[in-house]
Amino acid sequence: TNTFKFLIGITPNGAVSFVSKCWGGRASDKKLIQSSGFLDKLADGDVILADRGFLIKEDVARRGARLVVPALTRGKKQLPAREAEEARQISRIRIHVERAIGRLKVYRILRDRLPVSLLRYATSVVNICAALTNMRPRLT
Repeated sequence: TNTFKFLIGITPNGAVSFVSKCWGGRASDKKLIQSSGFLDKLADGDVILADRGFLIKEDVARRGARLVVPALTRGKKQLPAREAEEARQISRIRIHVERAIGRLKVYRILRDRLPVSLLRYATSVVNICAALTNMRPRLT
């Protein structure tokens, strides 16, 4: 079984704003982000929400943007009030992102295994599904 990765950007209203080319499943997240062209699209003041595994804080900062990742509790039973509120906000946004990605997965071609004969079209398939998703009503 072959695994593929894509970097997908989602806007605050749930639209797909970026789809990278298809990468092999063993590509690191950092390599994918640095090679995808995503960083070139960042503007001063942009805020990027990512999982802890995305070790790109410096790359994002060099473009005048800010990386936000979920807080680590590091053995603490409770986060300080400010961090707890930020964690709640991030959690709400993450749910929104998961809903947006779930809208992509309604397309059976993205849910099922892609036949080997279509592997060379994987990037196009995801881009087309993203475009179709963007034609749906925005998430609220």
